[in-house]
Amino acid sequence: MTLPPKEDKLVLPFWPKRLFALWPVSAAAALFLPPLFPMVPKALTTALGTWPARTLLAAPLIGGALWLNMSAKAEFRKAHTPTSPFKTPTAMVTTGALSVTRNPLYVAVGALFVGSGFLFDSGYFLLTWLPCYWVIRVCMLREEAFLERKFGEEYGKYKAAVPRWLF
Repeated sequence: MTLPPKEDKLVLPFWPKRLFALWPVSAAAALFLPPLFPMVPKALTTALGTWPARTLLAAPLIGGALWLNMSAKAEFRKAHTPTSPFKTPTAMVTTGALSVTRNPLYVAVGALFVGSGFLFDSGYFLLTWLPCYWVIRVCMLREEAFLERKFGEEYGKYKAAVPRWLF
């Protein structure tokens, strides 16, 4: 399928790159600022607020984020297509993490933020995740529209078979 020259490139706003820099800011806030926004509500502090309990919640989220990220990037490399959402894809990848979710890199970012929030018992991660989620949603919708134009029916079938998130 040939696209008109104007639609041949994926165009996303420049600001998503800057929002992903909020993770280190959140980490610094969680470590050095007083816990103004504890993630775990006070009523659950005794059940979830202990270090081992928070770690049990955080470990699968952070580990899953790392697996999704590495698996997706490996599949993109095998297909010789860029992993950056700011570059135009050259191939459609549907294997590995992309057989579980259409957006494994975005899901990984979310899992990293939420898992870190549990690990550090900090709501700063959730507060900074919210603007990131909004930007991801805007970018994701643009990406999906572009991929549908570029790959046509093949992407439509993939979209029908694989969830956008994990559910």
